[in-house]
Amino acid sequence: MDKNKLGIIGLILVVMFWGAGFPLIKYASESITPLYQIGFRFLIASSFLGLIFCKKLKNIDKKVLKSSFILSIALFFVFLCTVFGMQYTTSTNASFYCCLAILIVPFLSRIFLKEKIKAKSIVCIVICFVGLYLVSFSGGTIFNIGDLLCLGSSLSFAVQIILTEVFVKDCDTDLLTVLEMFFVSIYGFIAAVIFEPFPTMITTKSVLSLLFIAFFCTCFAFYMQTKCQKFLSSTQISIIFTLEPLFGVLMSSILLNETLGINGIFGGILIIIALFVSEVNFKFLKKPNTSIPE
Repeated sequence: MDKNKLGIIGLILVVMFWGAGFPLIKYASESITPLYQIGFRFLIASSFLGLIFCKKLKNIDKKVLKSSFILSIALFFVFLCTVFGMQYTTSTNASFYCCLAILIVPFLSRIFLKEKIKAKSIVCIVICFVGLYLVSFSGGTIFNIGDLLCLGSSLSFAVQIILTEVFVKDCDTDLLTVLEMFFVSIYGFIAAVIFEPFPTMITTKSVLSLLFIAFFCTCFAFYMQTKCQKFLSSTQISIIFTLEPLFGVLMSSILLNETLGINGIFGGILIIIALFVSEVNFKFLKKPNTSIPE
């Protein structure tokens, strides 16, 4: 099997784990408060990756420290909004709202990187928000604070993507990832000590869910994403990532018995269409000019 196909399989595994992470965060939240959840999750992940790349740690310099520190702030808000948002909305809704960074990135790229916004991106935004409306109002539910926080997670992730694009040019990606996750764990524990009581009645289900999230949805996913991107085009990567909400809905249905309803399903389809269209290059549909020049 060639490296391209292996890369596709690897990224599909990544989005499967990310999709499974949404209902598992619900399980972990039964006895572990959100901020401690972030702290433990990223401490476990950064420690494990630190052991893997221990020989590289001696190469840490001011540039990678500064870059990882800035990235970690954006990443911290990604997961802060996610874990708190899921306290007030369904796992199904969260899996959709938290995957919209790919639609926000073009606008941030325009502001910070001076890249032009394609007309196709604007069309996709309109389609996407129609879908969001249908998902939010599915089954009699209305747009709530949990949905808003999950949208905040997408915005933070979009910022993190833009910053990563800038920093990876001059920094070792392995060190950047390890330090970024380590800083996130520090923020989580500091905030947890200030705002939350230490969880004492922790259930086995919450512990196992947290371990799965730490190793597979964080450690494995970040590492596998970095490796697989070497063998795939950006279009392939973006299309594969749009599968995340589908896996999120599937796992939420299996583990939490959540349903979207007819309107919600149609809204979800519109979101997926928007995500696909936003990244697919339609130039191949144009007929080549076969006329003979005079």
